[in-house]
Order: sequence, then structure tokens, then C-alpha cells
Amino acid sequence: MPVGFVAILRRKFYTGNLIFLPESSREGNALYDNLCPSRMIVGDVPSRGQAVAESLYQGATQVVY
Repeated sequence: MPVGFVAILRRKFYTGNLIFLPESSREGNALYDNLCPSRMIVGDVPSRGQAVAESLYQGATQVVY
């Protein structure tokens, strides 16, 4: 996916609520990789990006195994 592609789609569909989640799971480990990601990258305008990052972090730290 080229840089700026999400911005193009946001303009095309008249929405700011578009998220790109790159596929990074390994075959046979998809569930574990999604429940225990080694990293999360969030990019957006500062206030919205921070809110999304905090929400993801809270969910990740509350996982019980």
C-alpha cells in the first residue's frame, strides 16, 4: 500500500473513519499474533490518534490468559 493511500480513500468516501491494519500474522499463529502483537503503530491527527492508541493499549493490558 503506497504512502498516502488511506488519505486518498478518506477523500473518496468522504469519511475520516478509515483505518488500515497491515496483515502481519504468521500462518498457524494468527490468533496468538492478534492477541499478543509485538507492536502496534497508530497514526492520525494527534487527539484522535492518541485516543485510539490508548484504547488499544488498555485492551492489550487487560487480556487474561
